[in-house]
Amino acid sequence: MLMEPIEIEERKGVMVVRPEGAFAGEVGSAIKAKLRAMLRLKRYKDAPKVVFNLQNITELGAGGIEILTNTNVRVNRVGGRMAVVNVEKHIEGLIVDGNVLSVFELYDSEDSAVRVMGQ
Repeated sequence: MLMEPIEIEERKGVMVVRPEGAFAGEVGSAIKAKLRAMLRLKRYKDAPKVVFNLQNITELGAGGIEILTNTNVRVNRVGGRMAVVNVEKHIEGLIVDGNVLSVFELYDSEDSAVRVMGQ
Protein backbone atom coordinates (compact mmCIF):
# COMPACT_ATOMS: atom_id res chain seq x y z
CA MET A 1 0.00 0.00 0.00
CA LEU A 2 1.35 3.41 -0.97
CA MET A 3 1.55 6.06 1.72
CA GLU A 4 0.12 9.48 1.09
CA PRO A 5 3.01 11.81 0.11
CA ILE A 6 1.61 14.59 2.26
CA GLU A 7 -0.08 15.06 5.61
CA ILE A 8 -2.04 18.23 6.29
CA GLU A 9 -3.24 19.14 9.76
CA GLU A 10 -4.77 22.28 11.20
CA ARG A 11 -3.27 23.56 14.43
CA LYS A 12 -4.56 26.78 16.01
CA GLY A 13 -5.84 28.06 12.67
CA VAL A 14 -2.57 27.26 10.91
CA MET A 15 -2.41 24.75 8.05
CA VAL A 16 0.59 22.50 8.74
CA VAL A 17 1.84 20.72 5.62
CA ARG A 18 4.13 17.72 6.10
CA PRO A 19 5.36 16.29 2.79
CA GLU A 20 7.25 13.00 2.96
CA GLY A 21 9.91 11.42 0.82
CA ALA A 22 10.93 12.99 -2.46
CA PHE A 23 9.35 16.41 -2.93
CA ALA A 24 9.69 16.24 -6.72
CA GLY A 25 8.14 14.79 -9.86
CA GLU A 26 4.82 12.93 -9.52
CA VAL A 27 4.87 13.17 -5.74
CA GLY A 28 5.26 16.93 -6.07
CA SER A 29 2.24 17.00 -8.39
CA ALA A 30 0.14 15.08 -5.86
CA ILE A 31 1.21 17.45 -3.09
CA LYS A 32 0.42 20.47 -5.27
CA ALA A 33 -3.09 19.19 -6.06
CA LYS A 34 -3.93 18.46 -2.42
CA LEU A 35 -2.53 21.79 -1.27
CA ARG A 36 -4.54 23.74 -3.86
CA ALA A 37 -7.71 21.95 -2.76
CA MET A 38 -7.04 22.85 0.87
CA LEU A 39 -6.38 26.51 0.04
CA ARG A 40 -9.76 26.69 -1.71
CA LEU A 41 -11.58 25.83 1.52
CA LYS A 42 -13.42 28.75 3.06
CA ARG A 43 -11.39 28.75 6.27
CA TYR A 44 -8.18 29.35 4.27
CA LYS A 45 -9.47 31.87 1.70
CA ASP A 46 -8.70 35.01 3.74
CA ALA A 47 -5.18 35.47 5.09
CA PRO A 48 -4.21 31.78 5.28
CA LYS A 49 -1.36 30.76 7.53
CA VAL A 50 0.69 27.86 6.19
CA VAL A 51 3.67 26.04 7.71
CA PHE A 52 5.67 23.57 5.62
CA ASN A 53 7.46 21.07 7.85
CA LEU A 54 10.26 19.60 5.70
CA GLN A 55 11.56 17.19 8.34
CA ASN A 56 10.67 14.05 6.36
CA ILE A 57 11.83 15.22 2.94
CA THR A 58 14.54 13.06 1.39
CA GLU A 59 14.86 14.98 -1.87
CA LEU A 60 13.82 18.44 -2.95
CA GLY A 61 13.59 18.90 -6.69
CA ALA A 62 12.83 21.93 -8.81
CA GLY A 63 9.12 21.05 -8.67
CA GLY A 64 9.20 21.08 -4.87
CA ILE A 65 10.91 24.46 -4.78
CA GLU A 66 8.33 25.73 -7.28
CA ILE A 67 5.48 24.51 -5.04
CA LEU A 68 7.00 26.28 -2.03
CA THR A 69 7.53 29.56 -3.86
CA ASN A 70 4.15 29.51 -5.65
CA THR A 71 2.35 28.74 -2.39
CA ASN A 72 4.21 31.58 -0.70
CA VAL A 73 3.15 34.02 -3.45
CA ARG A 74 -0.46 32.81 -3.37
CA VAL A 75 -0.71 33.03 0.42
CA ASN A 76 0.95 36.45 0.62
CA ARG A 77 -1.24 37.83 -2.17
CA VAL A 78 -4.33 37.40 0.03
CA GLY A 79 -2.66 38.74 3.19
CA GLY A 80 -1.52 35.41 4.61
CA ARG A 81 1.80 34.11 5.86
CA MET A 82 3.90 31.08 5.06
CA ALA A 83 6.77 29.56 7.00
CA VAL A 84 9.18 26.69 6.49
CA VAL A 85 10.49 24.61 9.40
CA ASN A 86 12.91 21.75 9.93
CA VAL A 87 14.99 22.41 6.86
CA GLU A 88 17.58 19.64 7.01
CA LYS A 89 21.16 20.43 5.98
CA HIS A 90 21.02 18.53 2.66
CA ILE A 91 17.83 20.38 1.71
CA GLU A 92 19.02 23.73 3.05
CA GLY A 93 21.96 23.66 0.63
CA LEU A 94 19.62 23.36 -2.34
CA ILE A 95 17.40 26.18 -1.15
CA VAL A 96 20.32 28.45 -0.25
CA ASP A 97 22.05 27.78 -3.60
CA GLY A 98 18.85 28.80 -5.36
CA ASN A 99 18.58 31.92 -3.16
CA VAL A 100 15.05 30.82 -2.26
CA LEU A 101 15.45 30.68 1.52
CA SER A 102 15.27 34.46 1.91
CA VAL A 103 11.60 34.67 0.84
CA PHE A 104 10.28 32.38 3.59
CA GLU A 105 9.70 32.89 7.27
CA LEU A 106 11.92 30.33 8.98
CA TYR A 107 11.41 28.73 12.37
CA ASP A 108 13.36 26.05 14.21
CA SER A 109 10.31 23.93 14.94
CA GLU A 110 6.72 23.38 13.93
CA ASP A 111 5.57 24.27 17.43
CA SER A 112 7.30 27.66 17.40
CA ALA A 113 5.92 28.51 13.93
CA VAL A 114 2.37 27.57 14.96
CA ARG A 115 2.72 29.52 18.21
CA VAL A 116 3.79 32.71 16.40
CA MET A 117 1.53 32.42 13.35
CA GLY A 118 -1.52 31.18 15.26
CA GLN A 119 -1.85 34.39 17.26
